[in-house]
Amino acid sequence: MKMILASHNSFTYLLPRTWWLKSFAIFAKCQSLDYQQQYAVGVRWFDIRLRFDKAGNPVICHGLMEYKFPQGESLELAFAWLAEQSERVQVSMKLEERTDDGNDTQEWLMRSFASRVIAKYGDRLLFENICRMRDWSILFPVASELLNYSTYVDFGSAPINSRNKWWSQCCPWLYAKVYNAKHCVDSAKYDMRMMDFVTYTL
Repeated sequence: MKMILASHNSFTYLLPRTWWLKSFAIFAKCQSLDYQQQYAVGVRWFDIRLRFDKAGNPVICHGLMEYKFPQGESLELAFAWLAEQSERVQVSMKLEERTDDGNDTQEWLMRSFASRVIAKYGDRLLFENICRMRDWSILFPVASELLNYSTYVDFGSAPINSRNKWWSQCCPWLYAKVYNAKHCVDSAKYDMRMMDFVTYTL
């Protein structure tokens, strides 16, 4: 079986939404290639974290960091492009909600957005169940086939055992530069692996 490459926090190559977030970008950025470049190097599973602004528009985020698309681009246009490619991709959308503030507006907006994009692209993109990050509760179940894999390893999440140095927790770029080549060798037996900075897997 061909190894399936997944990108962790796939859209964090984007620019921060506000000027004051730029100082913290290095701590949250997990990819340097845009989604088209990621597809070109073999990524077939995209990891997307969202919350919604006051107007109800989806915002790419990673923890407290929020990102913006360039003028004329959007997440839906990214879905449209991915849906037209020859190999189908899997999409994991999660609501970046870490605490319970008693307000379910974000969850309602996520369900509404998920319903719309899955109805539009679900025949060509493989959507996972839509969850919230706080407790992994399913907000929007999806009856969809997924990519065929049986073993999976995540090298993009902080809690894994190999992230035992303080700098590996706060600088995904440096962590990926140092460890990705080794992880690619170590994960050869797995069907799917998720990575920060997939450019360092080439």
